[in-house]
Amino acid sequence: AEGLAYLTDETVCLDPVTLAVEPFPKPLTVKPGSQQVLAHLRPGPDRVDPHSGNWQLDPLSLGGPASPDVELRPVRLGFPDYQPDRAGVDVEPVSRARAAYVLGEQSSALWAVEPRPLDALVRLVTQAAAYRVSYGDAHDAAPVIATELLPSSRLAGAGGDRAGPHTPLASGL
Repeated sequence: AEGLAYLTDETVCLDPVTLAVEPFPKPLTVKPGSQQVLAHLRPGPDRVDPHSGNWQLDPLSLGGPASPDVELRPVRLGFPDYQPDRAGVDVEPVSRARAAYVLGEQSSALWAVEPRPLDALVRLVTQAAAYRVSYGDAHDAAPVIATELLPSSRLAGAGGDRAGPHTPLASGL
């Protein structure tokens, strides 16, 4: 969404002790089915996979602000629920239990967190409100996410909390 910083494509790394987000500026992968929508970002031939046709976009080419130079912590968790035949967008709260279940299911290395991997997960769902965003068109979903989930978000920095437009919205589902 316009005005938001790009942190990563699909994976967010969290410190299990502080819950701080570790930005990982992996190139944004744009599959052929989405390329028409993002035609204005079309890269040169050297950034197109010859086998899949996927574009690999440098985060700096996206036009948003750079990732903030402060520690980031999730305050909202967004679980996308794409339904191709759906009209409109619904944002519904998700229980802490459901959020913990979905995050655990989507975590790629929760088993590697020592000594108690579920502690970090419980702290995360206790500190960050969780929502399911059901939509049929990403163009419709983006402004709803930006207006309903992000305005009251806060950045945790060295100087304490301050309002800001770059709060990460962790996602998975």
